Amino acid sequence: MGVPCYSARFIQPFAEVLSRHESFDPSGVAALRAIDPAERIPIATAHEMVLDQIDQTGDQDLGIKAARLAGLGRGGVLDYAMNSAASVRKMIETGARYTRLFSDSLRVQLEIRGSRAFVRLGSTVPAPRAVPDFAMAYWYANHTKTPLGDAPKIECWFEHPTPAKTHEYDRAFGNATLNFGAPFYGFAFDREYLDAPLPTSDPTLHVLFRDHVAKLESLLTDPITLSHRVRELATNELLNGTPTLTGVARELHMTPRMLTDRLQREGTTFSGLLDQVKRDLAIGYLRHPELTHTEIAFRLGFAHVEAFYRAFKRWTGETPFAYRRARPSSAPRARLY
Repeated sequence: MGVPCYSARFIQPFAEVLSRHESFDPSGVAALRAIDPAERIPIATAHEMVLDQIDQTGDQDLGIKAARLAGLGRGGVLDYAMNSAASVRKMIETGARYTRLFSDSLRVQLEIRGSRAFVRLGSTVPAPRAVPDFAMAYWYANHTKTPLGDAPKIECWFEHPTPAKTHEYDRAFGNATLNFGAPFYGFAFDREYLDAPLPTSDPTLHVLFRDHVAKLESLLTDPITLSHRVRELATNELLNGTPTLTGVARELHMTPRMLTDRLQREGTTFSGLLDQVKRDLAIGYLRHPELTHTEIAFRLGFAHVEAFYRAFKRWTGETPFAYRRARPSSAPRARLY
């Protein structure tokens, strides 16, 4: 498996927090911001960085503060795969199955004890307090608070002793009960909420996101090319708008010209990769009869459904109508928003 690593996606929230500390060297912030979010950082290196940051700032709450700046999507497509699942249980299972995209050391486990459900966030590598603090606060904000809604008696468990000051924990975890000195890091809530439908559930998108994260996970054992990174970023941006060369280059800390040149050396172009992303998503969408062609065109960023028809004919040699007729779908009907 090689050297265990963290995803570099979570570096930028730390850089943002550190930029507000006068005692932290601005060149250090610039160095953090220059890290490609698609990279992976050896865990030992990341822990050294965190310890150095705490030493320079004297701020033991860096992890929680950074997590408050890391909204849904910071973890990439896995965040969306989790939050589009059918239920809280399925969301947790998705996170546990593909957690390696976040970290090689993170282990997510669901346990049932009587009337209570426990989500354990374990690690195979000891870490400075700021690291599990970040994981706990990020998971709570994006995969606990919203999915569980107003569920009573949510508990947040921390292995480390009660800190001298807990006001940052109070801000991050709201009305949840905080238990320090616990047997493990994680969350506890009434088990009846496990099979409650998620308010963000979308079966159609969940299938697509699961397929995508499975492909990303398979790439962890192979060299990740720039083309793969661009495809991932383009897919993420397509969920929220229209991907652009400038926007993707900015995410990769490159100029558009630099990105164009490097993609040319890999034998491809940004527009070609975006075209592939749209093709793959279109084929996935067409498996679901509840999605109209107009809806699919909108999701893929086409201004008119006719433009989608022309693009699909170019991609496959078939019209969307012919493609659907030749491939009847057995997919369940989806709740769409």
